[in-house]
Amino acid sequence: AVRPRQDAEPARDRHLGAERRDVDDVALEERKIMLRHTKTGIPRFTYFNIVVAKLLSKYLLLRETGWSKRLIVTESGTPVDRYWLRQMLGRVGNRVWIKVHPHLLRHSCGVASIKNGSDISSVMRLLGHTNPRMSLHYTQLADADVQEIHRRASPADKLNVNRKRQVGRGRSAQKQ
Repeated sequence: AVRPRQDAEPARDRHLGAERRDVDDVALEERKIMLRHTKTGIPRFTYFNIVVAKLLSKYLLLRETGWSKRLIVTESGTPVDRYWLRQMLGRVGNRVWIKVHPHLLRHSCGVASIKNGSDISSVMRLLGHTNPRMSLHYTQLADADVQEIHRRASPADKLNVNRKRQVGRGRSAQKQ
């Protein structure tokens, strides 16, 4: 039987990459971060809102010169690894009695984007999926969510059914 190499890691952990982001990858004004190390090997951007931009700006000002160029560092300025990041998220989650790990945060952002009206192709691109079937996992919404989305986006509700038409006068005579 073939045994895996000792340094072999699960793909999800190997490609997590949050701990690999460099300060230079952040574009505060454009509110985006370059993701260089991706599962597909194709770099892409991910975007953040104004609240995150302000927090990142404050965080970057607190960093001391001589610290690692990595974006996520410890209080002493040393870069973190994926194990440290996963442990830290687990401790924070334990305080509020929920299980938290990096992939759950990613999944939650995907679902929230869909609930807030993002189309599946945008979510697919943001998450770096090359196959639309992967992004479809994020569309598993509760019935209440589907009803709310339908209420906001129903094409039938956008029709103007109160138009009056005068017989025999053609389109130009239609009153709206």
